Amino acid sequence: MDKNSQPSQETFQSIFYSQEERPLKAWKKTVMNGQITRLRDIDMQCPVLELVSASQAMCFIMTPVELGKSLAITLPILVFLVKCIGKAFTFEVQILDDQNIRRRFRVTSSETKSNVSPFVTTIPLRMMLGWNKIEINLAHFTKEAYGTKYVETVRLQVHPNIRIRRIYFTSSENSDETPSVHAS
Repeated sequence: MDKNSQPSQETFQSIFYSQEERPLKAWKKTVMNGQITRLRDIDMQCPVLELVSASQAMCFIMTPVELGKSLAITLPILVFLVKCIGKAFTFEVQILDDQNIRRRFRVTSSETKSNVSPFVTTIPLRMMLGWNKIEINLAHFTKEAYGTKYVETVRLQVHPNIRIRRIYFTSSENSDETPSVHAS
């Protein structure tokens, strides 16, 4: 097999794939006033994970499972393959910077303006109905928001309302021809 036909471990790391036998094996589920369901998506013709809830704070998936642990992923580009179902969607990424400070990026479709505070930056997200590829350059956002360097991703938390096919990290943006949504 040609070495370029499959991404190497240094340039690609999947943390969720809906077609695995147990896609939430490394994730903690919190479900109150909502539901997390694995179903077959008509457009994709494959199993996906659907998170729906009226309360984003009370329904989410999170990795790693243990609070004191870190994903320790150093690849700077976070990519989601998700289906917008026409309701507010949010995810949060906790990173460690070169000042040894943990900071969070809260990416949400329910906000229209960015807001930077010392430990949390809110980033607006606009998606089209249907399937979207979301790319977040964590190194860029860390430098722009805090003037520091991205070291690693510590934690990822995904809130409703969305269908998820895949979540992965990579070393380069837009590595295929899929149209992308970039948080701004």
